[in-house]
Amino acid sequence: METTGYTDTRDKLIAQYDAGRLAHTLLVQGLPGWGALPMVLELASHILAQPSAPGLFGSTSLLDPRESKDKSQPPKITRLLDHPDLHISYPFINSSSSGSSTTDESIATWKAYVREHPYTNDLDWFHHLSSTLSGNRKNPTGNINKAECDNILKKLSLKAFGNNPKVLIIWYPEYLVKEGNRLLKTLEEPTDDTYIIMIAENSQNILRTIRSRCQTVQMRPWSDELIRSTLLRQHPQLSTDKLADAVRRAEGDMRRALQLAESDTSMESDAVLQWFRLCYADQIEELRKHTESFAAMSKDLQTEWMEYSLFFLAQILRQKSQPDYEMLLTAGEASSAKKLGQLLTLDTIDHMTILIEKAIVQIRRNANPRLLMMNISMLFHSLLRTGRLPEYSLTTTVQ
Repeated sequence: METTGYTDTRDKLIAQYDAGRLAHTLLVQGLPGWGALPMVLELASHILAQPSAPGLFGSTSLLDPRESKDKSQPPKITRLLDHPDLHISYPFINSSSSGSSTTDESIATWKAYVREHPYTNDLDWFHHLSSTLSGNRKNPTGNINKAECDNILKKLSLKAFGNNPKVLIIWYPEYLVKEGNRLLKTLEEPTDDTYIIMIAENSQNILRTIRSRCQTVQMRPWSDELIRSTLLRQHPQLSTDKLADAVRRAEGDMRRALQLAESDTSMESDAVLQWFRLCYADQIEELRKHTESFAAMSKDLQTEWMEYSLFFLAQILRQKSQPDYEMLLTAGEASSAKKLGQLLTLDTIDHMTILIEKAIVQIRRNANPRLLMMNISMLFHSLLRTGRLPEYSLTTTVQ
């Protein structure tokens, strides 16, 4: 049997289904890199009585290597995604001025993208979808609109093509917002031949009325050993140092590990360390230039910048809490972390962490990156110098 970071969760749910104890409405919670989407697709494959359900995505790549050589037969994942009783809903960019677009217009694009990127998230998907649409969308965002909710209800009302149940997967139900109330009755009382599985990154952003109608399944991070072995299979050319850096910074997130393996992380860490130094020194002109460089980045790179900052602060926090803790940083990064740690208290690190987390949310919401970066930099200066936020701080800009 294939071994992945989500094997245990998948096998437990399959066993519940075989025993007739699987809830008909599930909410699977976890970071995309923990494998919620591929796990749910493999569960759906079992429910739909597809052959060899476990291992749709395999332990080495999305396609089984033997199947990829046989062009006359579609791979297992393609056969599942094209199954007539598998219905999928997800946030998308509305291409209609009347707001009547549905996933029917982009489902082929979504299937092809997920087949190659099973650990993708909403932002990656929006950028990919935007590239296939006409018009200039610098920071594309999507939603699940009223028309799509009606489309979901219509599809679930259809009779199943085979003797198997129907399966509806809602990827990122956080985007349902108020329109999700249209689905409440269906979520609360699905028919005996229907399974509804929602995949959420942050269940707290889902309508409480929807959460209360679901059985929650919590995904878990991958182990370092599984991430290391997976990266070696997919990127055998990785140097030992690069591999070790990707594993330690991924912290159980396969999506993050793959990104780190494919990018130059040294420039990212250098830029973040320089940012902290400028915040402490209060060099306004240099900080302004740094802010301009940040604003020129794509939203993905801005998010990665902030995520590395969180990782860096977390390492300082652990080292201050446990003096014998060996930080998961390079020698140069660890030296800088120890110096910065001398200026920080546990409360200061907590304040900085909250500000960065809120900044990540605002980046996703298309906040002005110049204002956002300069504001958080000024707040960091106050925290680094005095250990507290100024009374006049404009924290509302990052809420």
